[in-house]
This record gives sequence, structure tokens and C-alpha cells, in this order.
Amino acid sequence: NGDQVEAIAALYGLCDWVRLCLDGKEHSLEMERMKSTKPEMFESVKDMMDEILRCSDHQGQVAESSKDIYKSAKKGWKKLANEFAHIDQEAKEVALYRSCGAEIAVVLHLADTSPQYIKSSGG
Repeated sequence: NGDQVEAIAALYGLCDWVRLCLDGKEHSLEMERMKSTKPEMFESVKDMMDEILRCSDHQGQVAESSKDIYKSAKKGWKKLANEFAHIDQEAKEVALYRSCGAEIAVVLHLADTSPQYIKSSGG
């Protein structure tokens, strides 16, 4: 309606958090749900995380060979990104917007495919 302010917040650190959750050093409710109710989604997230670690140099875009992995993991990755975005001490940029009254409306998958952002957030 034009009255709502919109902003895009980066989720720097998402990959580190997902890795810690996979290693059992952090807890993710969404990841636990995936493990117990949607193991194929959980496996696709693991595959995406492995691909991010394996291909640290994407030369400005997601490697062609990685696109199917990213596509398979999209739904699960977005669930994890949304959970991460609500952890104020982790998602600092989101926390800043939320402190000003903003709400999370949508999580964009592969919104930024620069090598640095892929390595930090998975895109």
C-alpha cells in the first residue's frame, strides 16, 4: 500500500551458524524438525553446506554445477535463514531493523551470489 518501509538485511554468519548446528554446537529447532519429519530436506541442506565449503570461489556467481544442489536445498535453507534472522545476537543487521519496528516479511534465496556473501550466508 506504499505506507510500509522496506529494507533488505544481509544474513552474514548464516553458514557458520548452520555448520555449528550440524556439528551439534548450536541448536536449531528448524533443523531438528527437518531431521525428524523431512529427512530429504535435511540432507539437501547438508549437501548445500558441503558445496559452499567445497567451492569457496564462485567467481561472482553460483557455479553451474552447484545450481541443482542450491535448488534442492532452497526450502530448508530459507527455513533456517528465517530462524537465524530471529536470533538478534547473530543477525545483527536484522536486529537493527527490528529495533526500529520492522518485521521480517520474506527471506530471499540467492539474493546475492557474490563469493563473499555465498561463503557467509549461502546467498
